[in-house]
Amino acid sequence: MKSDIGEGRSFDVLLIDWRMPGMDGVATLLALRSMLGAGTPPSILFSAFDDAAMWQQSRAARFDAVLLKPVTPSALQDALARVLRQQGAP
Repeated sequence: MKSDIGEGRSFDVLLIDWRMPGMDGVATLLALRSMLGAGTPPSILFSAFDDAAMWQQSRAARFDAVLLKPVTPSALQDALARVLRQQGAP
C-alpha cells in the first residue's frame, strides 16, 4: 500500500518525531490525515521522552507504533515489519 504525498512521491510508512519546532509530531500526523484521508500510510512516532503526556498523545492520535530514542536498527526493523504487516503489506 503506497500513498502519494506531493509531487508523485510514494511512502509506505510515516516516521515522525514527537518534538519538532513549529508543529509537533501529533499535529503533523493529524494534518497529513486531513490531507490524505484513508490514503494515509501507517505511522511510527519517535520520542526521546518517555513520559505520560507523550504516550497519551500518541494513543489519542492513533500512531501505529512508538519508538523511544535511541532507536536501534533491530527495533526499527521490528516496528516497520509490524506496522506493514498490520496494513497487509507483503
